[in-house]
Amino acid sequence: MTVFQRCLGKGLGKSRFLFILRCIPAIGRKSIFPFFLCCIFRLIILKLNNMESIIEKLKDGGPGITCIILLVFFIIVVLVVLTALKKGDDKKYRSLISSLGWFALAWGYLGRTLGLIMAFDKIASAGDITPSLMAGGLKMALIGPLIGLFTFAMARLALIIFTSLEKKAGNA
Repeated sequence: MTVFQRCLGKGLGKSRFLFILRCIPAIGRKSIFPFFLCCIFRLIILKLNNMESIIEKLKDGGPGITCIILLVFFIIVVLVVLTALKKGDDKKYRSLISSLGWFALAWGYLGRTLGLIMAFDKIASAGDITPSLMAGGLKMALIGPLIGLFTFAMARLALIIFTSLEKKAGNA
């Protein structure tokens, strides 16, 4: 069993984050980013009960909005891995990660605007405001920006890590 597998397998207790941080020096620089991505995905999977609830939440956020943001997220993950493995032009990948992160955030807020407009249209056509009527539009208005913000945060985190590693390599 490799150090990578031990860190992922044992890092599920109370001090999960601290354990992961202690494992980083044993793993090495080249595999830190796939390690972090794997840890993030594992945490997400452990927190969510089943895949059907995830798909339902994504449908509530508007498939046109959430599917595009998820596609951008997976593209960012691929670019982060390629940058970490030093495959291709590092500066272009970083610029693309940054641009895609901003796009995901903007697209999520476009989904919020569309969700609010749809909620207000339903209220105007129905005449009466019921909680279930309002909840449908508000769900769509909140899920898109949440996924966009998560994607943006992951892109920014990757760029911060790349920048700090580059500065450390320049000082060494």
